[in-house]
Amino acid sequence: MPVSRSAASRYRLLLVLAGALAAAALFAGGTLVGRATEDERDPGSSVGGTRDAQSAPDAPKTGSASPAIAVAKGGEGGTNGGAAYSGMPIDGSPAGCEAPVGDILSGSVIDPGKQGFAPRLPGAGWSLVSVSLRAAGPCEGGGTAADSKLVMDTSWLHVATGLGAHVSQAVSPEREPNVLATTYASFWDGGYQFRVDVNGFRIMPAGAVTSANGVVKPAIAPVPADDPRSREVLEALVMALQPKGGLQCFYREAPGAWEDLAKLGIGDPRPAVPAGLTLQELRVTTFTAPAPGCDVAPGKPAGTGFNAVWTQDQSRGAFGVLYVSAYARTPEMGRYPGHVTEYSASWSNASYQFSVGMKSEKPLGGTKIREIAKLLDPDFERACFSVERQLSGGDLATYGLRKPKAPAGLNIVNEWMSATELNGNCGGISPDFATGVNAGWNLEDKAGTSIQANVNQRKGGSQPAGGSIGENHLSWVDSKGNEYFVQGASRGVSGVVAKELLLEVARSMDPTLDESKLQIGGATIDGSPPPVKPMPATR
Repeated sequence: MPVSRSAASRYRLLLVLAGALAAAALFAGGTLVGRATEDERDPGSSVGGTRDAQSAPDAPKTGSASPAIAVAKGGEGGTNGGAAYSGMPIDGSPAGCEAPVGDILSGSVIDPGKQGFAPRLPGAGWSLVSVSLRAAGPCEGGGTAADSKLVMDTSWLHVATGLGAHVSQAVSPEREPNVLATTYASFWDGGYQFRVDVNGFRIMPAGAVTSANGVVKPAIAPVPADDPRSREVLEALVMALQPKGGLQCFYREAPGAWEDLAKLGIGDPRPAVPAGLTLQELRVTTFTAPAPGCDVAPGKPAGTGFNAVWTQDQSRGAFGVLYVSAYARTPEMGRYPGHVTEYSASWSNASYQFSVGMKSEKPLGGTKIREIAKLLDPDFERACFSVERQLSGGDLATYGLRKPKAPAGLNIVNEWMSATELNGNCGGISPDFATGVNAGWNLEDKAGTSIQANVNQRKGGSQPAGGSIGENHLSWVDSKGNEYFVQGASRGVSGVVAKELLLEVARSMDPTLDESKLQIGGATIDGSPPPVKPMPATR
């Protein structure tokens, strides 16, 4: 497949940086040199890179021993060990916003050691394919990162098998359980959280076939098969990174069955599954415990839980899919309120995030959804939920909001007003989350003029005061953070509604509105173009 000039340049730069990091690792002093150069091949292993679990040293100390990355000024550089790279890297680091990496430059050398970051490298038997260094952290207002930490992502080629792998090493003071799954592993060691992935699939060329009349046509590429050595390579890579205690201190993924749900603290939903549904998929994921004596982090391993899917009997002339799942909550997961509708439910307790849903033309019904939910989690009714409550005009005033007054000749023909509130055991969940008021009105006259007015109040909203005014619309935010939108449309020749009419409706909702402070233009408060015509009522 042809590669663009810019893509080729980026790839060439990655190879140069990769070669530079490998060279720097070979010549850097201290612990990392020993790890990068000595032969760690286990004579009893076909893939190598393993080491006695009990003899694995502690994490390397930070400082001058950490390898540096030379900034390339030209040349191709880099090798891949003579084998084709087998896959794209998978980014396993925690999600978040990026931030500046800080001072990591020493002249023309990128040195993460200046930030106290000590890269962990697999050493002999692995060829470096790519490397990137970034800083990331939880997102805060404005899309910036709060309390960012350095993250290094590297891609490797296992020389003996040609399988590709990815390692993410992130600064993390919080420990998580060490997990060894089928295609990935994650572990905490020495102040870093590691995520290791091995790609057991190889991309095969499509080739070509010649038809009976001599026409050459491209052939369909064969479906890649998972390399049976990928698990062995994964274990070898993890051991090459030398986690304290070795593989015996990892939770190991093990397939389970319905009978294992009780051991996990999850209820069996099957008694409430409606008749006419056939089980199509069941995946129960359990983990065997680490060996006695290991220093085990608290909590359940990420991925613990199950998911099941049922499909509706097609002979009944309808199509439907029921899905039920429960997965262990991890330390980085925030607490969010759940929801229940006629089609689905989502909620959490101290251990699991639950989900029940029905995709079909007809809803499963709130009663049946709750019946399944209570089997999964006996404390379902006491969980924290985001509940929508319909409001009246009088209720609106209690939130400091006003219903618009219809100008002469116009009438309110439709309205919808609701408040979203938290209900249940909501300890640890911010009351600002998913709470607020949403209200809207449609005003019309007999001549074909229509105005839609909306107000949205979000607790904890961060929209700054201000707004814009343009042809047929106003949008603004008041000093309390309430968001307003007034929009007009007309079936007249020009299609334009008089600005004075829109302002009259707007001021009836917000008497503090100052037209002189509105920016003149065609954008709404969120930066999107204003709608051409009023949006239909949703209730």
